[in-house]
Amino acid sequence: MYNRVMSDSITAFYTVVSGYLVFVLGQITINFWLNPVKRQKETIGEIQDATIYYANVFSPMMNKTTQDAASKRFRQLATQLVSTTRIIPFYKFSRLIFGLPSIKSIGSAHHSLVGLSNSVGKDGDSYETMESIKKELNLLFLNE
Repeated sequence: MYNRVMSDSITAFYTVVSGYLVFVLGQITINFWLNPVKRQKETIGEIQDATIYYANVFSPMMNKTTQDAASKRFRQLATQLVSTTRIIPFYKFSRLIFGLPSIKSIGSAHHSLVGLSNSVGKDGDSYETMESIKKELNLLFLNE
């Protein structure tokens, strides 16, 4: 009888410990791997949103306040894209699992977003720059 009680206690202990370990490992996976991936994907979505929303600000005739807002937004998104990429652990491996852009594409998109920020309100190659961002980040547009 004593051995059976001990055996049941040990089984219960191992069940509790293994449940705790599964919970802790799950939280680590979510907080240190999945949430950063989600943040980067949200940033890419915000980039898509901004490129559509501010597509008209590249005309010199556009309102200066709107142009300033667009310029700041593009620059903010450029830095946010790099910072969200930086916090994803094992990025080269993670990008294959989650379909994320390569480091080279992130760098190109970052430079293009900074270029867009600098070219707001000026005549230039904003269309080509937006196409470059679209290609590097695999953005989806409904007219295609």
